[in-house]
Amino acid sequence: GKCVHSQLVSDGWGHVTFLQNLLVEMYGRCGSLCDAFSGFCSVVIVSNSLIHMYTKCGDLASAIDVFRGMADRNTISWTAMVAAYTQHGHCNEAIKHFQFMDLEGVKPDVVTLVAVVDACGGLMVLSKAREIHARVSDSGYLDSNVPLANAVISMYGRCGGLDDARDCFKRLRLKNTISWSSLIAIYAQDGQGEEAIRLFKLMVLDGVRPNSSSCASLLSAYSHEGDVHDCRECFAAISDFGLEPTKDHFAGVVDLLARLGMLDRALELINTMPFFPDAAVFLALLSACCVHEDLELGRAAAEQAFSLDPADESSYVLLSNVYAALGVWGEV
Repeated sequence: GKCVHSQLVSDGWGHVTFLQNLLVEMYGRCGSLCDAFSGFCSVVIVSNSLIHMYTKCGDLASAIDVFRGMADRNTISWTAMVAAYTQHGHCNEAIKHFQFMDLEGVKPDVVTLVAVVDACGGLMVLSKAREIHARVSDSGYLDSNVPLANAVISMYGRCGGLDDARDCFKRLRLKNTISWSSLIAIYAQDGQGEEAIRLFKLMVLDGVRPNSSSCASLLSAYSHEGDVHDCRECFAAISDFGLEPTKDHFAGVVDLLARLGMLDRALELINTMPFFPDAAVFLALLSACCVHEDLELGRAAAEQAFSLDPADESSYVLLSNVYAALGVWGEV
């Protein structure tokens, strides 16, 4: 790679921005970040590429260094930093950089707005979500850009703003699968299974094909409603929508069976599902063992959950609850 770089410079092509971007990408893929950084930061486009590269490599500090060292920053530069902070869990910093961008008079584009909406969702503060929503509305993009509107709906879902999400959905002139799926998921997660089911049926009637996510939300809704018959029908219909059942779909059925006390059938499904079960499936079973006071199965489910995710303390808490429910205080 270095030989190619040297040859390009010798042949007089070293100043071409397109080639510089390719060189940055090459060095990044080869894991040679120092070589990617060296000699390129004076070019805005290449600096933006470096920020993206460092972010993908998990090196936020270097991305920040490149950004701060830029004499000129454009919309892409600011957007890259908003996304970088968000991806690394620094959502407050992401929003601050969006505000700094405004102060510097740099106009955000749709990608910027999606990035800051995502950051706001990570904060999970409803008042801030409404503030960002107002700013996004002022941009003029919201009414005409479905992905941006979908991001706002999802943001409200993460911030507990179900009514706000619903209102945003209703104002959306064009609704795609993600629009419907996002709202269905919000209702399902809020425990409003009946409304989630109603929305799913409306989506199908509207001619929108469900995706894997919306089917998982529907199964979750049936689980919370305790509706075994419709849950089975939904699971069987997944293939009718041109989809293959996923681990999340199986987990939804396991959760329902476990909630209803059909623990042996839930365990049988776990053992026969065409995927290696994750800790979440065993936690659902363990939670049901607490409710239905099945110590033996609870211990087995806890052991599996421990082995799959030792850092998750909820396994220990749930098993202690099983012991407490059965009066086995010496094990609590």
